[in-house]
Amino acid sequence: MTDEGKKDDSSQGQTQDTDTGSGAPEKVPDGQKKSGEMVFTQDQVNSFLADERRRWADKSKKESDEQQLELEKVALKDKEEWKELYDKTQEELAANKRLLELQGLKIMRGRVASEVGLPAELVDRLVGDTEDDVKADAEKLMKVVGKGSDDKEHVGTPGGDGGSSKNSGGSDDKKRVSEIKEKIAGRFGYADTL
Repeated sequence: MTDEGKKDDSSQGQTQDTDTGSGAPEKVPDGQKKSGEMVFTQDQVNSFLADERRRWADKSKKESDEQQLELEKVALKDKEEWKELYDKTQEELAANKRLLELQGLKIMRGRVASEVGLPAELVDRLVGDTEDDVKADAEKLMKVVGKGSDDKEHVGTPGGDGGSSKNSGGSDDKKRVSEIKEKIAGRFGYADTL
């Protein structure tokens, strides 16, 4: 017997309800079709369902992959934004650190100038990054300032009254400071700045 014969033998006792349009279903044997209707075997239905499941699985995987890709894009963007923020913060930190160092140098130069007796107007002329360097520069500057005065007294000594001299005439002090500034400016090439 052929496969077709087997199907016919096995399906002879089975019937299928079909709608005739009259309201009452008509009994039709399995594997046979009634005018224009298609009848599917269980293997065909299983194949259709398997194909449909594969399509849904492929669609679901594709959507999942797209969502994963979007999440990775967002994570990468966030990472780049955090890196930019970190870099900006590091730059600001370095600038603030440098500003703090400069303020510390300015305070140290003022203290050294006060210890040596250098006038406050000349503190900005001091150079050096360490206290020893600044002190050595202040002492050199005091030698120049000291050569200009006859009585070799220091102007602006610490703890004093802010630059008074022996003959506490206010205009004399200003005149002496002005003369000292001119000598220093001429000696170091700053004559244009006064």
